Amino acid sequence: MRSIHDFTVFDRWGGMVYSRQNLAPDDESAGWDGRLNGQLLDPAVFIYVATVEFLDGRVRMFRGNVVLMR
Repeated sequence: MRSIHDFTVFDRWGGMVYSRQNLAPDDESAGWDGRLNGQLLDPAVFIYVATVEFLDGRVRMFRGNVVLMR
């Protein structure tokens, strides 16, 4: 991967809980830590959307679900 153009996490009602743009793929600190406004969220299913640029210049969108467990 060359870069992550955007990475967004939504709750099951469509509310945005995390969003970052222009991330380096090797930056582990750029990931979502399961918090919203500094508060730990309860276990639940969240939806993510990421737009990734690959080394050959292709850009692809990824979507899926993630389960937050404590």
